[in-house]
Amino acid sequence: MQIDAPPKPEKTYVTVLASIDQTGLMEPREIIWPDGRKFPIDRVECWRKALDHGPDEIGGRKRILYFTQSPICSIVNMGRWYVESAHQ
Repeated sequence: MQIDAPPKPEKTYVTVLASIDQTGLMEPREIIWPDGRKFPIDRVECWRKALDHGPDEIGGRKRILYFTQSPICSIVNMGRWYVESAHQ
């Protein structure tokens, strides 16, 4: 008997507006979905090791927002953000 595995989450890359304070702490403030919808990040509950954090409140729902550092990190290309979802 074969059991179907749950669908693998898909990465949706998003635009993130963030603030960076005088100590260098980068904190996400708003997500802009690929279709243009905007969602303020109400709070960050925790930061985790390996450059990801979450869950965050996005549009009143808890989601995990990930930041991946660019392999060729520079002043203009630090990395990018994505949200995982089962269905796009």
